[in-house]
Amino acid sequence: MIAREGAGLSTMRKHLLVFVILVILCGCGKPTDNQPVRTIRLAHSSQADCSSELHMAAWLFQKWIEDHSDRLRVKIYASNTLGQEREIYEGMQLQSGVACAVSGTAILNNFVPRMGVLDLPFLWRDYEHVHRVLDGPVGRVLEEELDKAGFKVLAWMDSWGYRNLVTARTPVSTPADLQGLKIRTIPTPLYIATLNAMGCNATPMPFGEVYSGMQTGGLDGFEHSAAMIRA
Repeated sequence: MIAREGAGLSTMRKHLLVFVILVILCGCGKPTDNQPVRTIRLAHSSQADCSSELHMAAWLFQKWIEDHSDRLRVKIYASNTLGQEREIYEGMQLQSGVACAVSGTAILNNFVPRMGVLDLPFLWRDYEHVHRVLDGPVGRVLEEELDKAGFKVLAWMDSWGYRNLVTARTPVSTPADLQGLKIRTIPTPLYIATLNAMGCNATPMPFGEVYSGMQTGGLDGFEHSAAMIRA
């Protein structure tokens, strides 16, 4: 999973999650007297256990570093401990925050507009279709544009499920049932425009505020992957 092909775990399949890093990690091996152990800070927005796809990826990276380097260590900051996803990526650009992040691809639409193509509704036929695209020229173009924005892609990874809609009180069986519902979405232009086009009142907000919003009636529902809903 680290760096590029042949440089680490190669079994991570590609889908709509991305593992990015501010700089390419290198130099695994024995430390010298003047090379102290360095700690790499890694952030993600989900809970700190491996029922989360984000934490599973972070944990695998942490373990790979521990197994292959005596002078690098990884410290994981889960549950938006160091800030919301956009704040994390902005800090990475300024070289003032964490070195690594694991997230969905949608948030990177704010830095590289072409990333939004990956999250267009009804775009993918199946997982293999996703793998072929991200392993091919399209994936390479996106990686190059992310590089220009200050990020290095270590891996594209599978998400544990497609996006799903969850509502608190109003059953949704047809598109007509969505009309006027306040649905939380990721704060990116593509997601907001998509839900509004379906008739919803798209409501961007941090995921940590969703539960209380649905309890108080400020939200009618949210959309996310099955793994995140389970968590």
